[in-house]
Amino acid sequence: MKKDNLCPENIKNELLDIMHHSFLVIRAFAQKQNIAYAISDHAHNIPDIIKNYDLKKVMYYLQTEKQFLIAQVNKNEIPEPIWEAWKNLENLVSL
Repeated sequence: MKKDNLCPENIKNELLDIMHHSFLVIRAFAQKQNIAYAISDHAHNIPDIIKNYDLKKVMYYLQTEKQFLIAQVNKNEIPEPIWEAWKNLENLVSL
């Protein structure tokens, strides 16, 4: 990996928070397969964003993948720490 492709630490930390809380949701909603699937489908894209960092990927994640998840589940099934990490991430990339 080229050095200029390294994910900035503050962006990486927000993405890791989203992953962490996504795993907690998956565990909590294991019996509700539609929720567990939607969250896991969302979270599985995050490691690539960190590993192969590109601001365009972060923007696509926030503008498209986030909205897709929100459309698939009830907003109250997404824990507050994920909402907070999304907001922090949006602020970091100036959305």
